[in-house]
Amino acid sequence: MEPSRTRILIVDDEPQNRRLLGDMLEVGSYQVEAAEHGAAALAKLAEKPFHLVITDLRMPVMGGLELLEQVRISFPRMPVVVVTAHATLDTTLQALRLGATNFVRKPFSMDEIRGVVAKALRPWGIDPAGRQGIPRIEKRIVLEVESTPTVIDPVFAHIFDDALSLGFPEEPLRHNVYLALCEGVANAIDHGHKGDPSKRIAVEILIDHERLRITITDQGAGFDPAALPDPTDPDNLLKTRGRGVFLMRCYMDLVEYRDGGRTLCMEKLRIGSGALRGVTEG
Repeated sequence: MEPSRTRILIVDDEPQNRRLLGDMLEVGSYQVEAAEHGAAALAKLAEKPFHLVITDLRMPVMGGLELLEQVRISFPRMPVVVVTAHATLDTTLQALRLGATNFVRKPFSMDEIRGVVAKALRPWGIDPAGRQGIPRIEKRIVLEVESTPTVIDPVFAHIFDDALSLGFPEEPLRHNVYLALCEGVANAIDHGHKGDPSKRIAVEILIDHERLRITITDQGAGFDPAALPDPTDPDNLLKTRGRGVFLMRCYMDLVEYRDGGRTLCMEKLRIGSGALRGVTEG
């Protein structure tokens, strides 16, 4: 999706925050509009199309959680990013369960907010190949890819096309599965391979009519999943380390580490439970 054609709605009751976010995104050529609370945002969304909403949580008249709930009802395909300085475990989990695409803590950098925005928008620019033919009962794909973020979109294209052909709904594929894949591949590159481009990532995808399973294996030394910060501890909620695993747990129905932390297995049920599952080692 071209930034110049992308309209983003910023929702925050603080004028300086609206200006700061707007300036950061306009540098990236996004079209930006702003609203001072959730009710004003809903009015703007009803007037014209937007591609993304970025909202604070604590606002007068209508807060971010209520706005998120209303957006999910009226605009179910709309990605929503939550930005807050007051995040607690309960409010963050509630936002993710209501369908928030991601969350960013204040203060944030230009690179961070633009990276989160690009990641939220990117899956909506990936189209299915529209394959025709014999209905599939099960699809298994095995890939070996380079240790670089550029492999994410081609891998997702494989997942998206085949999952659609087996009856998976489009929205959780573009929203939950794509973002979980981003985090899983990033973990393999940054933590498994320590940024070494000579190493390879093995990706196995298994899709049937009930579930989608993604297994990502790196060539690193592994790690102890039990050593990750406990995301249920409010002191760890906004720490960078463990954030990717925390988000994968929110996006998927199962997240499991195997082989000493070198292999990540994630599952998404066709009808998701919405439950937050633990990270375990098999």
